[in-house]
Amino acid sequence: MKRYIIIILAMFAGLCAYAQDFADNVSSADSLMRVKASYADTTLIGRNIFSLVNVRQSSSIASAMNQWRAANPDRVLKGYRISIFSESRQTARSESETVVERFKVKYPGIEVYRFYANPEFRVYVGDFRDKSEVTRFLNQILAEYPSAFVVETNINYPKMY
Repeated sequence: MKRYIIIILAMFAGLCAYAQDFADNVSSADSLMRVKASYADTTLIGRNIFSLVNVRQSSSIASAMNQWRAANPDRVLKGYRISIFSESRQTARSESETVVERFKVKYPGIEVYRFYANPEFRVYVGDFRDKSEVTRFLNQILAEYPSAFVVETNINYPKMY
């Protein structure tokens, strides 16, 4: 019995030493933790970690958010969209409709906005909240839309499912 207690105490002491070493190398800022690279999980580098996370929420949360959005239609969210088409030729209207349809088929989860700003028809895509998100998607579509560029604008709130 004594032998097991000594082993458990040794394991606890080792764990405490590791925890203290970890705490010495970590600083916190708001709700984020900065961890030295030696403590980070390197198997996740370059991977989309959000595909590994399954979020389950009560339907009342989505309902409350949708009610808030309906009650506050004048509230805006600053963000980014990508301009993939901007023309003022006589055929611009039909060309913009074609661009919208092709984009919707190829990227079904991305919102598409087509509008007329005198003298041009324009097509913007996406509702991106930060620069890294919009840059990643811009790089993905640049081969197909070489004249695409990022536009800072008001965007729609994310959909609540």
